[in-house]
Amino acid sequence: MSESTKQNGIETSSSVDFLHHVLFVDDDKMIVEIMKSLLPMQEIGVTGYDDPNDALKEFASNHSAYDLLMVDKSMPSLSGLELIQACKEIVPDLPVILFTGHQESSSDMLQYGISEILQKPVKSEVVSGCIKRLLAN
Repeated sequence: MSESTKQNGIETSSSVDFLHHVLFVDDDKMIVEIMKSLLPMQEIGVTGYDDPNDALKEFASNHSAYDLLMVDKSMPSLSGLELIQACKEIVPDLPVILFTGHQESSSDMLQYGISEILQKPVKSEVVSGCIKRLLAN
């Protein structure tokens, strides 16, 4: 079982027990909490943020801790696409999953370097399978 730690008010599952660690960002706190509960059960470490600006600060200072970025598209103050763009400036080959309730075009995938788009709602097995597939490459 993974340990949890408090980091800037955000509870995080420890990556010590996991092969991969995901930075998950969604402005809906409940979705962040669900992912922080579900992904460790699939043997995937996760750090969750409900504020994209805080997530960007964390990624900028600790990017080597993350294997994949998973973000919601529609968030206040900084959109998911803007967050992806900023993180890709730091780590250009970072795998990214866009988590959205809207239909997305393949041009967004190409323009922003998005590896996969998952439509909300989505089953946890689909999310973990997608993460594992992207990180196996």
